[in-house]
Amino acid sequence: MKTPIQKADLTQLASDRYEDAKALHNYGRYDGSIYMCGYVVELALKNAIATTLGWQNYPPSSDNRFAAFFSHDLELLLTFSGKEALIKLKNLADWSIVSSWNPGMRYTRGNAFTKQEADVMLLSTQNLRNAL
Repeated sequence: MKTPIQKADLTQLASDRYEDAKALHNYGRYDGSIYMCGYVVELALKNAIATTLGWQNYPPSSDNRFAAFFSHDLELLLTFSGKEALIKLKNLADWSIVSSWNPGMRYTRGNAFTKQEADVMLLSTQNLRNAL
């Protein structure tokens, strides 16, 4: 069973993973940077869900009733967050970039992404973190 995480930790983890994404970017590890950005947005979305639903832990229980909340599907998490309309209205360009991420990108072999693509992903990730 997966263990719920404290809501306060989600914010810190998102910040930590963003710093990791920047560090990877700075060392020319663009594939890893882009991959890490997806987790930054996932954590920010999970924090938004916990806030919207008034949870102190995400999810509030490891009970199977909450299995869908352990998802890595950014579109699903955005829907759960209650901020889908706002994000798609005010941050559609950023969302369009970041929502192409999926956890299977961990299998991407080196040099699949350029510096410019990583630059855009980092900026869009930061914009979405701020909007969520």
